[in-house]
Amino acid sequence: MRWCRGTARPGTYHRTLTGTGPYGAPTNTTVTGPATGTVNVVRQVRPTAQIAAPLTTRTGANAVVRGRLLRYGTSTPLPGRSLQLWRRIGTGSWHLIATATTDATGRVTFTTSVSAATTYQVRHEAEPALNAAASLLRTIRAT
Repeated sequence: MRWCRGTARPGTYHRTLTGTGPYGAPTNTTVTGPATGTVNVVRQVRPTAQIAAPLTTRTGANAVVRGRLLRYGTSTPLPGRSLQLWRRIGTGSWHLIATATTDATGRVTFTTSVSAATTYQVRHEAEPALNAAASLLRTIRAT
């Protein structure tokens, strides 16, 4: 990290420093504070979002889509975090269809009706100490 000398106008400043954390995972550190005096350092954790769903279901039937949020590079769950389920039918645009809070094991369960080939993704929005994450895409085909 490189510090620069000079003067700054009074106020609060935010800087994000990027580096490498445990297991080679990218990590960000946000430094927040006044132009002079003490600063607060918040280390941001990089999570991993996972998705599990069937490959096919009957047209109009419900399908269970499961999501999980883990600390990057580990099997450590991140409980009490919000996960979103997004869907795209065919080549259409993405739509948020549900939000749930992870349980003690970092898991959530969504139930959705499938009437055509539909692609799903589980996403986590960034928080002050936790970066954003998105799962791989999973397509469920209606038969």
